[in-house]
Amino acid sequence: MKSEKIGHLKRRVHEEFVAMMRYGVVGVTAYLVNLALYVVLTDWFGVHYLIANGVGYIAIVVVSYVLSVKWVFTYRRLRSHRKEFFAFTFITIGAMLISTGVMWLFVDVFGWNDILSNVLTNILQTAWGYVPKRVFLFSEGKHHSDAASPEAYDFERPSGADD
Repeated sequence: MKSEKIGHLKRRVHEEFVAMMRYGVVGVTAYLVNLALYVVLTDWFGVHYLIANGVGYIAIVVVSYVLSVKWVFTYRRLRSHRKEFFAFTFITIGAMLISTGVMWLFVDVFGWNDILSNVLTNILQTAWGYVPKRVFLFSEGKHHSDAASPEAYDFERPSGADD
């Protein structure tokens, strides 16, 4: 019995490690799309760096969501893909607001290079984004008491059909 629990724990730790590594790859991929957009918008079109940062985050949301649900997470709590995308976006927007504030601090207050600041803030955003997405959207178990009705949850992987 004890060895079964240890074996189960090892499998869960391994699965979580794989998900975290994949999430890191997704973060890098989404970030490269963000950085390319950022450089094109700021250097080629003269767009203000904070606006370019916001546009880049739109790309991050789309790329991260698609890759996360297709490759990173094996379990999806919400039946509604629209609600899931909204919650995913809400978490990412929170990270974007924090990132934008930190980027402003790095560039305008500390005088750091804007591209270096963009790289650093996106590393922070990727690290911050994993935990709430994993806990609230892509994990098994009970939701907190303030969650939506139980009908909103599908405690099995969806068949792949979208809303």
